[in-house]
Amino acid sequence: MDNSGHHLVAIKFLTSIIMGLAFAFLLVFVFTPEKRDFYPAYELEKSELSSIENITIIGSGELSIREKLQQSQEFKSEVRNRSASLMEEAKAASLAVITADSMYRVDGLRDSIMSELENLKNSLNSEEEELLAEKRSELEADLSRKLQQIRREIKEKYADYSQKEIRDNYLKILNLHTAVEVVAENAEERKKYQEELDQVKAEQKELLAEKEQQENMDIASRTQKVIIEFNREFSDYRQEIRSEHQAVISAKEEELLAELDKIREETKNEMLKSREAEAKKIDIKILEILNKYY
Repeated sequence: MDNSGHHLVAIKFLTSIIMGLAFAFLLVFVFTPEKRDFYPAYELEKSELSSIENITIIGSGELSIREKLQQSQEFKSEVRNRSASLMEEAKAASLAVITADSMYRVDGLRDSIMSELENLKNSLNSEEEELLAEKRSELEADLSRKLQQIRREIKEKYADYSQKEIRDNYLKILNLHTAVEVVAENAEERKKYQEELDQVKAEQKELLAEKEQQENMDIASRTQKVIIEFNREFSDYRQEIRSEHQAVISAKEEELLAELDKIREETKNEMLKSREAEAKKIDIKILEILNKYY
C-alpha cells in the first residue's frame, strides 16, 4: 500500500474515532442524568429506588427516570452503531487500498513486459533492415556482374550473324561511293550508281536492324531470368530473417507472459493474506474502541 493510500485510510479511521468520541462526550456529560440523593422537584429515599419507574419529573413531559434512562441507552446504542458503521467503512477503504495496490503492481508489471517486447521488436526490425540492406547490395553487385556477362556472351554469339553479307555490303557501299564520285562520267551513270548505292544501304540497314533485334531479344530473355532469380533470392532471405525474428519474439513473449501469470498469482495470494491480516487488525481495534468508549 502506498503512502497516499495509508494517508486516506488513516484520515477516515481518525474521523470515525473523533465522531465516536464526540457522541460519547455528549452521552456522558450532556444526556446522562446527574446522580444525586436529593432533587428539588421531589424527595426520594434511597430505600425506595426499587420503585423508581413510578417516579415522574415535574415539568419534563411526565417522563419517568426509567424512560429517560431507556432513551439515553437507545441514544448510546445508536451512537455505538453509527461509530461502528463509520469504522467499518474505514476498514473497507483500507482493504480496498490493499487490493488497488496489488492491481497497480500487476498492471505495472504488464506494462513493463509489453514495453520490453516492443523494444525487442524494434531492435529486431532495425537488425532486419541492416541485414536486408547488406543482402540487397550483395545481390545487386552479383546482378550487375551477371548482366555484363550476358551482354558479352550475346555480343560474341551474334558477332558472326550475317557477317559475310554485312561485310560484302560495306565493300559494295565503298565501291559505289567511289563510282558515284569518281567513275561516273555523266549524270546518267551517276544516277545509276546512286540507285545501286541506296539499295545496298537499305539492305545493310535491314541486316543490322535484324541483328540488333535478335541481340536485344536474347539479352531481354536472359536478363529477365536473372532478375527473377534476384527477386526470389532476396525474398527468400527476407522471409528467413523474419521467421527467425518472429520465433525469437514468440519465445520471449511466452516466457514473459508465463512470468506475469506466476507473479499475478503470487500477488493475489499476498493480497488475500494482507487483506485478512489487515481486517483482523482493524476488527480488534474497532472492538477496543467500542468497548472503551461505549
